[in-house]
Amino acid sequence: MHEYVRNNKYVAIAKAFWLSIDEFLDAILPNIGHLLTSRLNGNGQIFNFT
Repeated sequence: MHEYVRNNKYVAIAKAFWLSIDEFLDAILPNIGHLLTSRLNGNGQIFNFT
């Protein structure tokens, strides 16, 4: 995902921040979703705090 979204972007106002998130979810993610399936796996870690 780092290829499509870069860290350390400064957004001056909250509205612009939320618009950039919406743009990613609506425009970019649907186009790259097929590329992400090879990066996802079921090797998650389960924590037991009891």
